[in-house]
Amino acid sequence: PKKKSMTYNNFKKILQHEISHLYLSQINNKFPSWFNEGFAMHNAHEFNINRKINISWNLLLRRIVDLKQLKGFLSASKPQSYLYYSQSGASIEAMIFYYGHDILDSILSYTKQDNNFNRAFLKATEGDTIDKFSVKYTSYLNNHFRFLFIYQFQKIIFFLIPFLLLLVWFYKK
Repeated sequence: PKKKSMTYNNFKKILQHEISHLYLSQINNKFPSWFNEGFAMHNAHEFNINRKINISWNLLLRRIVDLKQLKGFLSASKPQSYLYYSQSGASIEAMIFYYGHDILDSILSYTKQDNNFNRAFLKATEGDTIDKFSVKYTSYLNNHFRFLFIYQFQKIIFFLIPFLLLLVWFYKK
């Protein structure tokens, strides 16, 4: 971390993220990219408010992509890659929201048994296909992140209020 000028906390998150990829590859090499990256982000606690705000802005700009389109993370542009990672993190949060906290363990367990992610997902969710989940996921994004971009205005507002008060004071004087 000292050589890369990063904090130990960031180094720890990167290490947890990459170890999660290693863990998944020991179970099965054929996880969809969105699940692979979302799982790693979930384990490293990287899905934070900045990522949620990023999703919110992209919802506003209609740049959100379907789960099946979440691939090619490293070859995408930096903003697109950031969005893809953010959406992957949100997909895991949505799975936990709809199917409970044990859903990841169930999917991994069934994948170990069958070696097929789609069938494991179907069993773990008790009948939901990935396509059905994709619809729920889109709904989750719209219901939970639609207006989070407003939080970014908080900084601007705290700067503008004193400035506006100062202007009003000068105007009154």
